[in-house]
Amino acid sequence: MITINGIKVGTTEITSTYIDGTSSSDTQSFEVTAVSLVSISKPDDTVYTGSSFEPTPTVMAVVGGVTRTLELGTDYTLSYSNNINVGQATVIATGKGNYTGTVSETWNITGAEISVTANDQTYTYDGNYHGSGVTVTTVNNQSYEVRYRTTSSGSYNLTSYPTFRDVVNSGYNNVVYYQVTANNHVTYTGSYQLQIYPLEAVLSWGDLAWMYDGNEHHTTCTVTNLIGNDTCTVTLYNNSITEVGSITVTARKDEALSNSNYFLSEDISRTLIVSPGIFIKISSNWTPVKKVYKKVSGDWVEQNANTAFSTSEMYIKMN
Repeated sequence: MITINGIKVGTTEITSTYIDGTSSSDTQSFEVTAVSLVSISKPDDTVYTGSSFEPTPTVMAVVGGVTRTLELGTDYTLSYSNNINVGQATVIATGKGNYTGTVSETWNITGAEISVTANDQTYTYDGNYHGSGVTVTTVNNQSYEVRYRTTSSGSYNLTSYPTFRDVVNSGYNNVVYYQVTANNHVTYTGSYQLQIYPLEAVLSWGDLAWMYDGNEHHTTCTVTNLIGNDTCTVTLYNNSITEVGSITVTARKDEALSNSNYFLSEDISRTLIVSPGIFIKISSNWTPVKKVYKKVSGDWVEQNANTAFSTSEMYIKMN
């Protein structure tokens, strides 16, 4: 029995006919054996999609000293392992028909990109906490985790998005950093700004004018649109007058308010006035009149002490 490589695996009979004028012939049986697979091409790396990958690499064999590209389904079959999730996947070619043996190759399935929407946010101080987290989309709806931090470095130690109530600095910016992780995806990191702007203060002023009485006078100024239990004092510049005349008192926008959640858009000024006083002599001493009254329909009605009255209609009465 002679073994040779052939096209068709199995036993083949070859008949030889003599050419010496006789009708004699000889028949010889040959065993044709399968050829082993020798190589398989390496598939390109792929990105996770949630579905199985089944690449069709090129499979080769050497027949009679000649390298041949084989036909899938006729000469070999393919099988796969670990070909869905991120990691190293394998494809195996198994000989069929005239071919035998197996050859295999690996390729990498890499992580998919996570889609993240993280909008900058702007609010005006209203005493409430504000902030919202990021929106995440993964391939094949894989579960994910988002963690946050409020420092530019360090661990992402917050499992829910941070919220802010107060203005924190002159730039009004709170930077939120986040990290999104999901199986079979590339980890995503980013940041967004959450801005809390101060509320413009509404001021209420106290007395601005007095009759001269020799004493020092100053006005008051309060913020009237405070929220909840907030407190905020107002520092006034040049808030003192004693002598007859006028001065300008100012709440300066950059330094007047004690609470950074409120602001003044500009310097706000008022004029303090001391008018000449009205005095009466009591026990040989000149005493300033504190209140001025006018008799109206038989009743004494208090008047503005800074308003000039004619002699015929002004009455002076002590408290």
